[in-house]
Amino acid sequence: MIRAEKTHRLFKLINYVPPYLKMKYLVAIAHPLHESLCHALEETVVATLKESGHSVIAQNLYEENFHACLTANERQTYYSEVYDRKSISREIE
Repeated sequence: MIRAEKTHRLFKLINYVPPYLKMKYLVAIAHPLHESLCHALEETVVATLKESGHSVIAQNLYEENFHACLTANERQTYYSEVYDRKSISREIE
């Protein structure tokens, strides 16, 4: 298993970002096992972005009980001009 500490060294080689290019990032992860490769990579990405001075929000969709499946009504309205946002209204600010 790749640990975040080890992969972090690889990203350090390419993490220089000029101050005028600092950005806000949302890093979302959707994996049920915390000891997975996905989580190790997420930890590495978040640490690298923060070290470069970026603003980072890390969001674990499993911990937030996010339901990835669309309802029939959401799918029917997905490409229409008026999208049904009822089920995701708590995620929208």
